[in-house]
Amino acid sequence: MYYHTLKTLYSFLGRDLIKNDNIRKIKEEIFSKLKTKTDFLQIISFLEETDDYEVIDCLLDMLAVVIFSKINIVYDHKTLKYGTESIGLKITISEIKEFIDILDYSDIESQNIFYLFSNDLQKRITGFKNILKREKKFAWREDEIKIYIKNLKPLSMDFLKLLTVYGEVDSDFIVSQLKLKNKKSVSALVSAITRNAPKDKEKFIFHEGDKITMNKEYRSFFATLIK
Repeated sequence: MYYHTLKTLYSFLGRDLIKNDNIRKIKEEIFSKLKTKTDFLQIISFLEETDDYEVIDCLLDMLAVVIFSKINIVYDHKTLKYGTESIGLKITISEIKEFIDILDYSDIESQNIFYLFSNDLQKRITGFKNILKREKKFAWREDEIKIYIKNLKPLSMDFLKLLTVYGEVDSDFIVSQLKLKNKKSVSALVSAITRNAPKDKEKFIFHEGDKITMNKEYRSFFATLIK
């Protein structure tokens, strides 16, 4: 959707696409609504097909602002900012295309990602070491899962049952089946499941955009425990 919208606008406006009034509208109608990797890739696809450097530079900066905000890092005028620190960064289309995969790892501390872009080698090493320590995940043992399940609230149990049965569902389906108020309640359930699990264990569920998926490595096992 976003790819075709930008392509149509560019075919009519050309470089005028990035004039003040137009760019303000694009921010409101397109970039403020970007949520998932699929959304980001649509913008990247448009940029890859565009040969106007000024348009690419402007829209790429706007995309970088959105993407880095997802991990609580500020990108402003080709500068990354985290706390009181800042790093000059001119990012390319291919680089930001590779970077969006990091959004899958939402539990990596923002500071460690920020340090990977530093010109200070010591900070890059520190960030890398911290990520390696934090990202080392271990498989669950059967007895650990049983204990974990016993401590869940009834609504969280119903949520896991639903995922065990269907494997992958969207937020609207969960709201309907569990009689929740809205999609924010779904996000709260996902957070509760993650928060109550040990940090060094593999994830039971994955949440990307509007889709929630059960880890296939544990789905059959949960099916025998949750009835």
